[in-house]
Amino acid sequence: MLMKYGDHTKAKYKWYARGKNEWHETSHGYVWRYAPDDPNGTVNGYVYQHRAVMAEKLGRSLLSGENVHHINGVKTDNTPENLEL
Repeated sequence: MLMKYGDHTKAKYKWYARGKNEWHETSHGYVWRYAPDDPNGTVNGYVYQHRAVMAEKLGRSLLSGENVHHINGVKTDNTPENLEL
């Protein structure tokens, strides 16, 4: 799964430095990309990587009230083992 989403340690550039469809680190420290058709996306069409990884782990889209937490507190560590619903 890590290869599908890319190496979380490589998403260290801001969104304007690369294309919208690549993973980027936000100013708040989370990793996201532009994916307007993703059911886990925001109103602006962005999906946070930790939500995408958790949705795949569960085999379904996340519900609006469900929150994904980083167990070790590192917002860029979106490995499935580090995420809890």
